[in-house]
Amino acid sequence: MNYNSLSIGPGGLPVIKMFYANAPGHQLLRFKKAGPFQAATLRPSGPNSTAFDSATVAGGRRIRVPGRNEWLLFYEGADKNVMSSIGIARSPDGVTFTKEDRCRDAGAAAPGGPVLSPRRHQPRAWDAWQTGTPFPLVLPNGTLYLYYVGMNNFTRLAATPHAPEPGASGRNGSSKSKGGGGEVGEGVYGAELGLAVADPEPSGAYCRFRRVVL
Repeated sequence: MNYNSLSIGPGGLPVIKMFYANAPGHQLLRFKKAGPFQAATLRPSGPNSTAFDSATVAGGRRIRVPGRNEWLLFYEGADKNVMSSIGIARSPDGVTFTKEDRCRDAGAAAPGGPVLSPRRHQPRAWDAWQTGTPFPLVLPNGTLYLYYVGMNNFTRLAATPHAPEPGASGRNGSSKSKGGGGEVGEGVYGAELGLAVADPEPSGAYCRFRRVVL
């Protein structure tokens, strides 16, 4: 079992570390801490950076790439405006990771740029404000599925003849915006589960499913 620990590093910046625990035999309800991957540490790019993870990194999940001598670590990064995106780091041994610098999603000019970021150019999309909590899954045919949590913020919606994208109101909140109704939306912070598929490399473009998964 892998898990994350958040601590405060130099300059007061949060630092995420990956730990692991072992279950004796087939006992899956009791785990014994086995120690930290001391080198498996990702740090924020820093307050002077314009990178997507300039303020914090969190939520790391690592996977082994089939057919390659390589591990991938998917993680959530946030900037000073608390806008979160998903980035990846690579490792030959599953312990020492280096941020990917070839990502092609929006805002990926800086090393370790995101592979998936909020659709800010589509303010009514269900994941226009946040994309995070990555959960990668490699299918038997090698296709990489990336499940993630997306959020939108419909706070103080202006009167509009258009309703938010289907599924965008969120199951954790409510919205009074209606097509043609012109009502003002309530503040909504609805987290929903989405899915994107790598096309074809993990650092390449991702094709998002339009509808939420859950």
